[in-house]
Amino acid sequence: MSKERLLKRIRKWSINEGRASSNIDYSAYVGSLFADLSQIYNTKKGTVLLDNQFGIDDFTSLMSSMSPPEIEKLSQSFMELTSKYENRLKNVFIKYEFREQDMGVIRYLATAKVMYMESSTPVRFYILLLGDGSVAIELSE
Repeated sequence: MSKERLLKRIRKWSINEGRASSNIDYSAYVGSLFADLSQIYNTKKGTVLLDNQFGIDDFTSLMSSMSPPEIEKLSQSFMELTSKYENRLKNVFIKYEFREQDMGVIRYLATAKVMYMESSTPVRFYILLLGDGSVAIELSE
């Protein structure tokens, strides 16, 4: 099984005149994974014609008054979305993390296992919901 998505491999083949690289290093693999996650998380549900369930619910109106049930619902949405559309991650768990210095940002800590070359590696990253309605991903130390 390849380490990159089909359309990315096709794009590389056309750029490299048909010479596909079968060896991709782990950092490029994880970079591709997080770029794809960012794209998934920044797509609003209902905007993709091929799959109405692809993407995240619009949370911009919730930013000013997030209650614990809404925070938990959004956490569940991220877990379901990640598990359904990103098969390079297994055992995905996402939980809300409060930080007083994060004014205007809602932060979730995600833990998962990256499936790479017949093995798995633990990974931790943050999902940041920003006030402008976008989602950023930040690697955890």
